[in-house]
Amino acid sequence: MKADLYLQGHYWATIVLPGDSLLALLAHGMITEATHKCAQLKADLEAIDGVHCVISMSVKGSTIYPPGEPE
Repeated sequence: MKADLYLQGHYWATIVLPGDSLLALLAHGMITEATHKCAQLKADLEAIDGVHCVISMSVKGSTIYPPGEPE
């Protein structure tokens, strides 16, 4: 998995994380949590009469590199 690092909103570096690393697992969990919260927020807002909303979240799919293979 490649991770882009930003410092105060500015691109700083890209690092490669093994797919089974703790940091990669945490990142997947955070993305899953954010996706579920967006879906719940959309459902809650659509339940209110007369409210229409569009929620979009930009998530770049992760690339997992098996251990020992080049990037």
